[in-house]
Amino acid sequence: MSSFTNTFYDRYHNNPNSTLLFKFNNIINYVKDNEYCCFVEGNTDPLFYSNLKNYGILNNIDLEKYIYLRKQEKIDGDNSGKQGVIDSYNYLFKNKNRNLKKCIFIVDHDYSGLENYKVPKNNGITMTKPYAFENYFLEDRNIKTIFNFYNISNHYDEFITKLNEFIKNIDDYNRLKSAITRYNHTGFIGNDIRYKKIYSDKDIFNFNFKKKDVPFNMTNMNKEIENMKKAVYTSIGAKSYYEYTTLKFSNKREWIKGHIIYDYLYNYLKQIHNIDLNNDYKKIVNMLDVDIEIKKGTGEVINNEN
Repeated sequence: MSSFTNTFYDRYHNNPNSTLLFKFNNIINYVKDNEYCCFVEGNTDPLFYSNLKNYGILNNIDLEKYIYLRKQEKIDGDNSGKQGVIDSYNYLFKNKNRNLKKCIFIVDHDYSGLENYKVPKNNGITMTKPYAFENYFLEDRNIKTIFNFYNISNHYDEFITKLNEFIKNIDDYNRLKSAITRYNHTGFIGNDIRYKKIYSDKDIFNFNFKKKDVPFNMTNMNKEIENMKKAVYTSIGAKSYYEYTTLKFSNKREWIKGHIIYDYLYNYLKQIHNIDLNNDYKKIVNMLDVDIEIKKGTGEVINNEN
């Protein structure tokens, strides 16, 4: 059994991040029967989920009842972010905690959902349908809503053309990323690979819409593509996954990493139209049409509760 697999199962059987558990214990006694506390991946999540117009159950959760780790709190190793939410759920489920019915656990889908995580079958984990919550901003109906809000709807077709070209340009990069994610740290015995990035997403997607050609660093991206291919092609499983399975992600904006696709929209609005999306973030989120099935930690769907 690989060292990763040992760590994986150790983490599954151990407690969640102690900071998360401490926050939960401090909050749960103040949550009324018709209220919830909500485990999320990071500090931007509560601002998004608490402002969704059609999800009263999330609107009614006080911001202090959202449980997540701030960057400076990541002191317990890897069980933060998505892993921290899942570890917390597993711990409470395993110990038959009666307060599961007062909890909501929300994670990003990423490329493979919960496929790479050990979760009880009758789980109560809510998951985004696209890669991450940021991808909801870039759905057609929501782009139209945003452009109408800023009175730039006449630029919608132009933007969609640019966006589709961008997604086409980074298709190979995105597919390789999904293969790296699956095989670099998921413990597929005999198929694990060793990958060390040359350029990060920040080195590649530092958007500049004033450039005449592509608005990002394609040179760095192409170098990173070759770097990733070398790693992926050392494994039969990873190579096959990349060449065949990742085609389902091809040229689809819902499977671009959330922060990349949101940064694309943000920088387009900022640099071309002098609009700062973050200034109106709450208003915009409140107008978005978002498809997500919210569940209690015990598994019941609670979308219709307000």
